[in-house]
Amino acid sequence: MKLITRALLLTGLFYSSVFPCFSADKEKKFGDYRDNFTKTELAKPVKLTGKDKAKLKIEWYSPAPYTPEEQAQNRTFEEYIKKNPNIKIEPWSSLRVQGSASKSGKLMSVAGGMAPDIWRMWFHEVLKYSEQGFVMPLNKYIGYDENGDGRITGKEVKYKPWNDIPEQFKMGCVKDGKIFALPYELGFLQAICYRRDLFKKSGLDPDKPPVNWDELWKYAQILTYKPNEKPGIKKGQYGIYFINHGHTTFNPLVWMAGGDLVHRYKKNPKTGKIIEAPKEKLINVDPETGDDLRNVPERWKTAFNTPEGLKAMQFLHKLRWQKWAKCPDTGKPFDLTKEMLDKKEAVSPYTGKKFKLTNEGPAGNIYVGVLYVLPPGNDENQWEEFAKGRVAMFFTYTREIGKVVSQYGVSPEQLGIGPPPAAEKGGPIIANYQPVMFGISEDKKRDMVTEAVAWDILKDFTSEKNLHERIRILVEAGKGKFVYPEFLKQAGYQELFESLPISWQKIDKSIDFKRTEPYNTGWTEVQMEVTPRIVDKIIKNKDVDLKALLAESERLADDKMQKWPEEVLAKYRPIAWIAWAIMMALFLMAMGVVIKSLNKKVETQIKGKKGGTLSPEKKKFRIRWIYIWLLPALLSILLWRYYPLIRGSFMAFQDYKIAGDVTWVGIDNFIQIAGNPAFYWTLLKTFYYVGLTILIGFTAPIFLAILLTEIPFGKYFFRTVFYLPAVTSALVIMFLWKQFYDPSPAGLLNSLVIKVASWFGVATNGFKWLGDARFAMICIVIPGVWAAAGAGSLIYQAALQSISTDLYEAADVDGAGLIGKIRHITIPTLKPLIIINFVGVFIGSFHAMQNIFVMTGGGPDNATRVIGMDIWFNAFMYLKFGMATAMAWILGVLLIGFTVMQLKILSKVEFRRAQEN
Repeated sequence: MKLITRALLLTGLFYSSVFPCFSADKEKKFGDYRDNFTKTELAKPVKLTGKDKAKLKIEWYSPAPYTPEEQAQNRTFEEYIKKNPNIKIEPWSSLRVQGSASKSGKLMSVAGGMAPDIWRMWFHEVLKYSEQGFVMPLNKYIGYDENGDGRITGKEVKYKPWNDIPEQFKMGCVKDGKIFALPYELGFLQAICYRRDLFKKSGLDPDKPPVNWDELWKYAQILTYKPNEKPGIKKGQYGIYFINHGHTTFNPLVWMAGGDLVHRYKKNPKTGKIIEAPKEKLINVDPETGDDLRNVPERWKTAFNTPEGLKAMQFLHKLRWQKWAKCPDTGKPFDLTKEMLDKKEAVSPYTGKKFKLTNEGPAGNIYVGVLYVLPPGNDENQWEEFAKGRVAMFFTYTREIGKVVSQYGVSPEQLGIGPPPAAEKGGPIIANYQPVMFGISEDKKRDMVTEAVAWDILKDFTSEKNLHERIRILVEAGKGKFVYPEFLKQAGYQELFESLPISWQKIDKSIDFKRTEPYNTGWTEVQMEVTPRIVDKIIKNKDVDLKALLAESERLADDKMQKWPEEVLAKYRPIAWIAWAIMMALFLMAMGVVIKSLNKKVETQIKGKKGGTLSPEKKKFRIRWIYIWLLPALLSILLWRYYPLIRGSFMAFQDYKIAGDVTWVGIDNFIQIAGNPAFYWTLLKTFYYVGLTILIGFTAPIFLAILLTEIPFGKYFFRTVFYLPAVTSALVIMFLWKQFYDPSPAGLLNSLVIKVASWFGVATNGFKWLGDARFAMICIVIPGVWAAAGAGSLIYQAALQSISTDLYEAADVDGAGLIGKIRHITIPTLKPLIIINFVGVFIGSFHAMQNIFVMTGGGPDNATRVIGMDIWFNAFMYLKFGMATAMAWILGVLLIGFTVMQLKILSKVEFRRAQEN
């Protein structure tokens, strides 16, 4: 059980912090007024009197606001507190987790009953959180869907500002007629940000950003320079930069090309026909038959594996890999054809003259792409590179642009903003416009007054009046140039609006359609794993098969968004139950073998010293005292290990929600895991990680112990040196080595590689280390070996001291060398200790994930995504707690044999002082 406890500790402890799911009053807990969508007295909101008392925790409230943005955010709360002195507002914060798993801190707070009263969410998170029961429906404040069409419109609306919210924003707030959030708009538009000063230096009009892809390519070519090609550009300059994330590169490019990311669809139960529609359109009626489909379950599928999606990825590939040159006479850029590259000779389209093509390096005249590629893991430096002038154009959200001004001192006059370019000349301009979403957390213990206060604050914060006040604060702080232009006009800042660049003034009118991120179940996984992988493969591999990549990604994305059909699950359930029963029988048999062997050892231990057995009375007395002394430890293990294990084990058979309804799914989680090819790839990577850990990490302490024992002088000095890393925090060591692995030429390891290579006349920029799928796993293992080998060798050194010197002297007489002594004396003597440590290291390696979590997060391209990482992401990022627990059980069953081996070996081991040997 020790192994299974380790494997399920992550998910089991999480379960132990919430209420039981096997309760007779379960329906009562979730069947209160908030889920009863009828017009009853209970569904009416409480009217505040002004004398009510309440205390709320709000995530984005700053008790000591320093920045203009924080001051603007606080405006609502400060005004509300002035008007209602009995209301107390406190800041809320959660456990901070870095990287892609940062949202897990908020989820942990929910499990611990410490959620904020008002939630701030990204657009794609609202419906996912509503399914988990994190946020409560707001219908009693806004209105009810009385006609069942899935919308709240017209006379159904009680909160009139709801009518002014863009329809595509509402779609991400409403599910099954329930409203879970209010959107808040403030400049979350994806656009081209560019350096006006660099445009001027290169002869481009700073008031005319590129409006289509052809112009974007030409502009980027003109703005690209090799190192030292131009005075003042020592390190070179690139035309454009896209952040290597799905939502900042893949999504907008597909939209620009006229494509889409997902579609919703329903199957007409009468005709069997599939009706498909864009995510912005509800499917209530079959357009051909007129059949009512409102009660038909809705499903989602990917829509990016299309000619438009292929066109978008081909353009990204061109930005990264297209080879081009500059005319020697005019300096104007032009693309190189395959024929030119084969002949190593180009013809200038401007002068007609031929000239030789040299290499692609800094000294050559062949340029490769216009896209700036930051070293892996260094996205935090993106704005710094833009501020230094190494990148001329940047595709990002407009809300981020102020960072260049506030953090790097770039003048606002140097920055220009333009709409996303259309794929073709005269084509539609489509942009991603992303609001922030606000909702009230679901808390059954919250009183109605506090809930009413939360709604009062929420509607005030998202009101037009508050928007204008926030704009006023930003304008007075000098940040008005980055406020969405239409909001400036609405707030009355016409003069400031007219001072903006022309492209920024006209951005709202130039956009033909504003899209939002998909918000369906499973899209978070797609956006974290599938679409970034597409972008990453294109950026790293110029020979990638784009059609095959999109087809594969479509399959992976559909697997994450679509549940297995009931008929398929029903087919495999009998087989799965039989397999599960066999595994449990083997598990119980293994445990029986272990208990039996341990009982034998206990019987031996309680015998008399001279070989005689104790009397029955003394035997019972001794056993009774043994259990009395073991009781505190036993209770502690039961409480903190086995209780969470037992409680959490049931999650493997459920569609578990932290705060929502829990549904029994039986063996379905195991079936879906067994039928997912990605699980087996993850398992293979886990075995690869374990193999490297054993090959390097397990053997290193043995050899180090032998060397430290045999060294003729300085033994204590070297032992101290090798042991010192063990006193340092493992987290500190990981971050330290992460800096060593800096992929830039200035990185410690790369600087050494470059220096050594130069001695042999080899020119190199070093390695990407953690950014290279070939080296990433071994790069993760090495820091752990470096830190733990010294401490691990101490055990072996102690065992080596117990070997009689007579054996080595006899070996010398027989003519044995160092290798012979190690082979025939040292290793046989250490064999029991080696076996014990081997089994422990083997099993422990399967659960290790902290090093990978810190250094790569499972990347690059999931090359370091081991089973422990998979369990973490499924549980705390994708909220698939049942799936994560089932995955942990499968891992535990696979390793049960090694657990039995470990316990049987330990049952036979007797520990003695070295002198007794």
